[in-house]
Amino acid sequence: MFCTLLLHGSCCICDLSFKVTTVLIDQDATSAQRQPGKEMQHEENDEGESEEESEPSEEEASSSDEEEEDDTYEFESCLLHRFHGKSSPSQPVRIDRCGSAGKLAERAALDLKVRGDLTDFIRIRVAIRTKRGIMEIAGSTCAAKVQMFRSEVATTEVAAPLAMTIVVIVPEGPQGAEWCSRAERDRKAVNGVDGWVLVCPADSTRNVLEKIADAGGIRSGLQLQYHLFMQGKQGLGAFGFVVCASDSVSEKIVAVKSLKLQVDPLVIFNEVAMLRAAQGHPNIVRFRGLWADPTNAEQSKGGRQWYMVMDYFKGDLYDRIVEGRRLREKECVPILHSVLSSIAFLHKRQIFHRDIKPENLLIETAAKVVLTDFGIACLVTDESELKRKVGTVGYASPEMLAGTATGFEGDEFGAGIVLYFMLSKSTPFLAPTPAMTVEKTFQGKVNMAYQCFDHISESCRSMINGLVCKDVSARVRAHEALNTTFLATRASLTEPVLDCSVMMKPKGSNHSILFSIAEKSDKQGSTTQGNLPAMRNM
Repeated sequence: MFCTLLLHGSCCICDLSFKVTTVLIDQDATSAQRQPGKEMQHEENDEGESEEESEPSEEEASSSDEEEEDDTYEFESCLLHRFHGKSSPSQPVRIDRCGSAGKLAERAALDLKVRGDLTDFIRIRVAIRTKRGIMEIAGSTCAAKVQMFRSEVATTEVAAPLAMTIVVIVPEGPQGAEWCSRAERDRKAVNGVDGWVLVCPADSTRNVLEKIADAGGIRSGLQLQYHLFMQGKQGLGAFGFVVCASDSVSEKIVAVKSLKLQVDPLVIFNEVAMLRAAQGHPNIVRFRGLWADPTNAEQSKGGRQWYMVMDYFKGDLYDRIVEGRRLREKECVPILHSVLSSIAFLHKRQIFHRDIKPENLLIETAAKVVLTDFGIACLVTDESELKRKVGTVGYASPEMLAGTATGFEGDEFGAGIVLYFMLSKSTPFLAPTPAMTVEKTFQGKVNMAYQCFDHISESCRSMINGLVCKDVSARVRAHEALNTTFLATRASLTEPVLDCSVMMKPKGSNHSILFSIAEKSDKQGSTTQGNLPAMRNM
């Protein structure tokens, strides 16, 4: 089966650097089938401002798994619309010609405005279980569980004196939310959709909607809640771009990933499912909701424009290294701890990230990074998915490139490459062509005979060799690495600060290698003609 493999390489001579992404064997990126090799551009890639080189604090250096929080959020002041009382309060409502959550919300709001009171409305307790994606409704005459993940959510405000908000949830189903087929959505527009119509006090609606988003509900009207800064694209990739946005009420800055119209909704749902399952760790990006706004564009699959909202960060680890200097060992320790801590957390939840690399590590502080981009993540129990050849060439492990992975050890391999990159501004298997890079990865020889590695400790060398290990059974696992002396204690402070930010020639060789650069890739994700620069001798 054809697959997509991504190439990343970096080398730096006299402060020249490059970032390259090459598709070896391309595939329809918008197919409804799972796209194993697609690379989603990192969420927050600002103007690459360098972090201050301050001494990391002990607190920053020791980020660890957060305690599992109770995922249930209860709201006591909600009502069930009187529409439910006409039949069974424990069943959803269907009204002819109300073929979407938005239409149903408008009809319910009109009814409330005309009546002017809450007679026949049913007082209920709403409990939203965010991790399980379920909303529980309980009242004196009703009880129901509503599946929230991939449900359609819409709101309509009812002004004073009532000051209420209609919140409609339409779960997926035969007569429920439809994301993929326009024809099916047109059919439901005639007969109406099955939805739950809640009435919430205006002052509590925002909290209710936030938890609905956490549970996987899909809202519309993104630009009613967020002001987008379209002039400042933070990341540009094959599947869309990322911009800054500010919340219209709190003014909190977030990152909004706008997906291309051609991207299949099923691909988006998979990424969101993995990202939601990964929530709850300080080194994993916070997911804040999926949005889908109607569009008449013919190229749109399902007639929607999709957005993902996440926490905002100014830059990623790749930019920090390439645009600054290589890091000293003591600076790498807390960052590697952040990466391995997030990986160990994912593996406890049976999640295989499959794309650990500097571009997917967002800078929070000088000593802490946050893992993002779950576009090709999967459950390790999915045996058919593990057989796909996926990953970013240069960071992907041999078994991932060969399609023979049986577990999630490839994440540790990528973490080891990241450590090597932080220390050297390069990767151990960098080569002029993708095929050569893959071949060097299969050989598994990690060369540290460069001046930039002269002053690192033996513990650091052992960590690199243990993580970037060809033999899967011998490879160090994340939880094991976190318990080593290298990460449990601070690195030696005797390492000198070198002006040289490049990989010098290996000891004992008579020449060094320089990669000439045709043009430097721009800040928004474009590449240098999709090929590695040619190699020449000095």
